[in-house]
Amino acid sequence: MPKFYRTRIGCLAIVVVTLIALPMSLVVVARLGWTYREHLGRTEMHRRLQAMADEGLPVDNQSVDEYYRSRTKDERSEEWESELAYFESDEFKEACKGVPLFDPTIDENGESPDQESWRLATAQFVEQHQPQIATFRELCKHREPVYFPIYFDSVETLLPNTQHIRNVGRLFQADGKVAIEKRDSSRVRADIEGIMDSAIVCSAEPFLVSSLVCTALDLQALTLLQEALENDALGVEDLKSLLPRLIERSALGEEWKQAIQGERSTLIPVYLDPPQSKGKQGKKKSLPARGWDCVYFLDYMKKLENLDTSSLDSLLKGSSDLESQIERDRVQGGWLMQVDSMLTYLMLPATKVYAESMVSRRMTYRLASTAVIAQIYAKTQNHYPVALSELALPGDPLRPVGDKPFGFRQINEKESVLWGFNLRKVGRTPDEPPPLDPPLNSSENKQWVWRLRLD
Repeated sequence: MPKFYRTRIGCLAIVVVTLIALPMSLVVVARLGWTYREHLGRTEMHRRLQAMADEGLPVDNQSVDEYYRSRTKDERSEEWESELAYFESDEFKEACKGVPLFDPTIDENGESPDQESWRLATAQFVEQHQPQIATFRELCKHREPVYFPIYFDSVETLLPNTQHIRNVGRLFQADGKVAIEKRDSSRVRADIEGIMDSAIVCSAEPFLVSSLVCTALDLQALTLLQEALENDALGVEDLKSLLPRLIERSALGEEWKQAIQGERSTLIPVYLDPPQSKGKQGKKKSLPARGWDCVYFLDYMKKLENLDTSSLDSLLKGSSDLESQIERDRVQGGWLMQVDSMLTYLMLPATKVYAESMVSRRMTYRLASTAVIAQIYAKTQNHYPVALSELALPGDPLRPVGDKPFGFRQINEKESVLWGFNLRKVGRTPDEPPPLDPPLNSSENKQWVWRLRLD
């Protein structure tokens, strides 16, 4: 073969190796390296999950179900399910039309509220549903988390009964409004307690959304209490009966840790078998398990679980700092960190918002406790105090977030105003009550301004 051709073949071989074989080799090596790295991630993920399982913590759908069963009572499950089924009936849906609290087309804060027709509709509705109210009051008095059959399927889990529990709270709230008009103190107290007890029914469900439903129910109870105090519809003995429960609910306790443990357990299966679109045969296609993503998720949730809950301020600050940290880590960690935490970033709960919701819930209970103590004082002394310092308040357990106590002002001996603040707007008690006149967010501020009155 002539030397010229040998040179051309040699050059061609160099080109083939340089442009084809070498890049392919690099791709293969990179793929093998990435696969090995993902293998290490999945190995670490399973090691972490096994360690959690050994501690008795839920890590998959089956263990979540066992965890849920261990925290609930099933003696009255069938009775609860039977009674809650009423809210699916056409009879109930028809009865809700034109009734505030139940008819979604009614805006009680609208420009021209038809108060008289709404009052009559509510009274008629309550009279019609006295049997259901009596039944739910009997069921709620046990004050226990109830077991409902739930098919746990991570983020696709359905909770129909949880939403129906809100209707139980609305029944009590509507009954309480009628009782306030009739100045039936014991009935008003029973309705307030009924709403608080209905929140306990779904409190063991391991989902943040269930915790938010409990928050909504508590707000219903405190709204009814607020209205009762404004109309002086509760006697001293009923106020004294409510006070210990209000103070008890104002503490954080173990709820934060349990909520984080539950939410973590329901999200873990997504990392083991993340759902995508369904195939032609109806079966779910899946991505490979995301090991490092899950490890990152578990680390973050552990930090959440261990936040300082000794005070409302510490929880609020800790959650805010941690949320800022995850944002900072993603920006500073480079592309590899962003790839590793891609699913976690999408799945993580809005922890700062949830922490604000929990702290706000406790602050509202503290405000309510302070209002009840002031009302007991007024009904005993026949006048309101000039300042909160005259009341026998139990110190720190009833302090709001920030460095100032709740605001208080005596309007006259028979009237006073007590106020707190919206955490999303300010960080401490303002010198003046939040505005209630439109358009300055009056509906949001209503829960923070309590007007107390003696007849």
